[in-house]
Amino acid sequence: MRIPSIIQEAKDALARGEQVVISVVSVSETGGDTGFLPTAISKINTHEIKKHGDQVIDLGQMPEAMIDIAEIRELLRDMPAMLSPAEIFQNVWGDRFAFITGEVPDKKREKLVRLFQHNEIDVLMISGADKTGINLHDITGKRRIHLVVGDFEWSPTTFKQELGRVS
Repeated sequence: MRIPSIIQEAKDALARGEQVVISVVSVSETGGDTGFLPTAISKINTHEIKKHGDQVIDLGQMPEAMIDIAEIRELLRDMPAMLSPAEIFQNVWGDRFAFITGEVPDKKREKLVRLFQHNEIDVLMISGADKTGINLHDITGKRRIHLVVGDFEWSPTTFKQELGRVS
């Protein structure tokens, strides 16, 4: 889902009186070989897989895919640094927005979850590191939680966990 679409969906949910959880794979800034775009590129499947009955056979890397990925990475290195999704959303919602990544220390993570659950934060973005094991349910009974999935997981188990954060 593109960022403008995520923002609009979140604004619509907020207008209905809901809180919003935005789930993305990565929230880091981009530039060179780090950030959310390189993370997304690294998730591209480069292996040819064949299924024979119940057996899955990995036939190894596809040269065409490896060449395409190398070309994309080269283009990316030449791009200027861009704002991360977290920075963009912070510009939209200010202090009513927060994000949790795997880099956020446990105490701060617990504080942000508590603030969200007590309606002091309207929009919370979580990264892939937080799609499991975090409780973002409404504990006050005042507001519904609206989940906006910015990046779909390839794993059905992880996606199920992601949905369980808010329902």
